[in-house]
Amino acid sequence: KEQRKRFVVSGGSGGFNLENEGSEYLYDLYAVVNHVGGLSGGHYTACCLSTPCSPFGIETPPSEVQSSSAPSWFYYDDEYAEEIPEEKVATEAAYVLFYKRRFPTPANVIRTTV
Repeated sequence: KEQRKRFVVSGGSGGFNLENEGSEYLYDLYAVVNHVGGLSGGHYTACCLSTPCSPFGIETPPSEVQSSSAPSWFYYDDEYAEEIPEEKVATEAAYVLFYKRRFPTPANVIRTTV
């Protein structure tokens, strides 16, 4: 029986949390590799998040990003590339997901009580 999992593109505060040994961390998706075809052949494409960077290539922290320079998703297929809406990132063709853990700040730490 085939099982499909849903994955999170964005959630509360632009990320999602996973519980790890009693602590919660916030993760952001930044790339997806897609595969269509079978085991003996197929085609790969990718979706990547373009984030604003300084002239030195250092990523701008989310708290400093201006709304006019918000991150955009791009779809890549061989030589072809286009900007896509976030809703088109999560597809059944998703094969490899790339997440990065956010540096915890008081604004993005999720607190839960039991």
